[in-house]
Amino acid sequence: MPARGQIDGAAVRYARGMDVFNELSDFELDAPTIRRLPREFCLKYQVVLLGVWPEEPQAYLMLGMVDPTQAPARALVGRQLGRGVKAVRLNAYEVGKALVYGFDGASAASTAKGILLAVG
Repeated sequence: MPARGQIDGAAVRYARGMDVFNELSDFELDAPTIRRLPREFCLKYQVVLLGVWPEEPQAYLMLGMVDPTQAPARALVGRQLGRGVKAVRLNAYEVGKALVYGFDGASAASTAKGILLAVG
């Protein structure tokens, strides 16, 4: 724990990571993992599960989010799925493209020209 008046370096790095946009291509997409959250939920909160579902019960889930500072959405995902959640920032197009991949298949995602998520 940092002394009073000092900033925890790990907290700063984590906060900076929330400000950085990540590329969808940096993550593995797995349709069964993506479908563990209902599509309506993902669209409402602008989130998508990334990577392959971890076998270890204590393993964290990676959650792509348009707004990773949205703690209630992260907490809700963690409660629903019984896992810790680490969030990364993706833009709305990339979240939408990953959802199309997960719910509609890889060929639909590769031909998607424009995917719009409601903001707000």
